[in-house]
Amino acid sequence: MLTGLSLPQRLARAVRRACSSRYRTLIALALVPLVASLLTVTCAEAAEVSAPTSTTIFLADPKLGVAGAIQSGDSIMYFEVVTPPGSTEVSTRLLDAVGRTIAISGHSMDSKWLSNTSYDSVAAAKSLSIAAKLPSGLATVLDQSVFGREAAHLSGIAISASRSTPGTAALRDNSISGDSISGDSISGDSISGDSISGDSMDPAARAFDVADAARVAAGRDSLGNLTAIYLGTSVSTFAASRTRGSGISVEIASTSGAPVGYLFSGNNVPNTWNAKAFPAHPPAVIDPIEYYKGVGTAVRGALLLGRYSPVATAAEAKAITRIAADLRNRLLPVPTSDAATASAPAIYTSTSGG
Repeated sequence: MLTGLSLPQRLARAVRRACSSRYRTLIALALVPLVASLLTVTCAEAAEVSAPTSTTIFLADPKLGVAGAIQSGDSIMYFEVVTPPGSTEVSTRLLDAVGRTIAISGHSMDSKWLSNTSYDSVAAAKSLSIAAKLPSGLATVLDQSVFGREAAHLSGIAISASRSTPGTAALRDNSISGDSISGDSISGDSISGDSISGDSMDPAARAFDVADAARVAAGRDSLGNLTAIYLGTSVSTFAASRTRGSGISVEIASTSGAPVGYLFSGNNVPNTWNAKAFPAHPPAVIDPIEYYKGVGTAVRGALLLGRYSPVATAAEAKAITRIAADLRNRLLPVPTSDAATASAPAIYTSTSGG
């Protein structure tokens, strides 16, 4: 009986009973959900902090620049740097996980890169949360003797953007340097296949290119069509003349063997190419980083084939480099009209009169 005890005394007695051996097990069981909850939160935070960071290069080409992505956990940031043919100005940009431009330096690619000005500050902040890790990633995956300038520009804008607070539009920072940059008057808003031969490279870049070109195995099939493999069986690039005369049609396939681009010339094109170029049910892309890495590798192989292969004719080389340059312009995600998600990568097709 607790009759005659004050309220504080009653509470004290209840606590003493609760702490007796008779009730300890019940208290421990009652605390289990709380402890489990605290451990879940702590482990989740630890996983977020310790998530490994990986930097993936889609394309590193002395003529067409560098493109790739950095990822840590569910945070992804795409990046690219290029000096367009006909320009001496380096342009660099960072993109969020769905392909929206979130930071940009230089003006030589403005009309292309800023053709879609959609922007989401929350998505930008998430991507930029890993931007400061890009310089160390690039130091590991890029040959600095060949791509030191590109790495310097990417590192500069990444550090600058990581220190900024996302606003209502992409960050513009034209203070990034690493070489002499000409200014705002130069425009070269797209990359074309007419100026991407192996000529006019500095010695280190040319040596890098020639060594890589040794990985291209090229030959001709029984019909005389040019076929080539880059980096063994994981990447395929194909060029084939299917018309009478000078017309050249080209098929480029990714590391998975799936086609990523076609150049059609004339009407004499294999039925299988048409079927693969316009599938009724395009396959889903599960891992966009791996997809774009495969495309970039295919582009690189096509460029090397067009530049250096003694097997390719001049007409074939021109057609191959043309479609490779077109695919370079489509090497990163593109946001949809509502800018909510990245559009599913589509097989690129183009036509040529010869």
